[in-house]
Amino acid sequence: SVRGPSSSCEITGKVSVVTARVENTEDVWNRSRQFASCDDDADSDAEAMDDSLEEIESRGNDSSISSVTMSTVVPDIPRRPKNAKFTDYASSGLDIDLCVAIDFTSSNGNPREPGTLHFSMEGMMNDYEEAIKAIGTTISKYSLSKRFPVWGFGAKYDGMVRHIFQCGNAPEANGVEGVLDAYRSVFESDFIMSGPTVIDLVIKKAASRSKRFHAAASQSSKKYCILLVLTDGMVSDLASTKNLVRAFRGLPLSVVVVGIGRADFTEMQQWSDVADIQERGRFTFVEFRELQFDSKALSRKALEKVPHEVVGYFLDRDILPS
Repeated sequence: SVRGPSSSCEITGKVSVVTARVENTEDVWNRSRQFASCDDDADSDAEAMDDSLEEIESRGNDSSISSVTMSTVVPDIPRRPKNAKFTDYASSGLDIDLCVAIDFTSSNGNPREPGTLHFSMEGMMNDYEEAIKAIGTTISKYSLSKRFPVWGFGAKYDGMVRHIFQCGNAPEANGVEGVLDAYRSVFESDFIMSGPTVIDLVIKKAASRSKRFHAAASQSSKKYCILLVLTDGMVSDLASTKNLVRAFRGLPLSVVVVGIGRADFTEMQQWSDVADIQERGRFTFVEFRELQFDSKALSRKALEKVPHEVVGYFLDRDILPS
């Protein structure tokens, strides 16, 4: 096991690891195979970020966890074309809820060692932080409360692998900087980086939030959820994850996955490239390293489908902009 220094740091972006450990790769791989074989139900500064979802839209067309299961979601209503755009909803009370989920599996490497994915040094952000900053800043412009839950997955606490756990001391972080602080706080806790990579529980948790928005959706209540998942590898059971996202396409929920590092994300990208929303669900994938030196392009690519998914959801329910 690996233990880090006991010193902590403030808001510099430097990650201090107190008792983080990286689990044996063979153990994680064996558990990953066990998980995949089971039949369980898929239980740059803000100033530089001047891209908005309205601008993203203009480049294209104008057009409790266990209680949320595939059978509880209202089926899609056939869409009827109406003359409405994302900009119309944004100017009439649209409130976007951002949920952030971060990968703490052992394949990220020892966060104390330079070159690993969670390593950060004073004055420099790592790839996870850069992605959160770029994409979160754009989304936060459309949040009224700017209170965002931050979850981790793939770490072991008290001998048990957690496929979802709260990052930070509070259930919700205050703004994008609060999200980054919540992420950094994990490295000051006693955890073991483990695996496998399972995101079904964070999807279900976001769906439980969006289910409440769905029940209250009306001309005076337009709330929509974006789940931002940051992971360094393919999920252990992609078929299960696809089925889950498709099952929740009737909810006000978009799932955006950012691939960190150099893993083979081909299958995730192929899923994202499917044109039919009935087959794809409200899902987008983007690989961080392809756009890591252009934060605006990264945000634009990650959120390119969201304006149309937002409009489609509300139009399907005959909810027009005020």
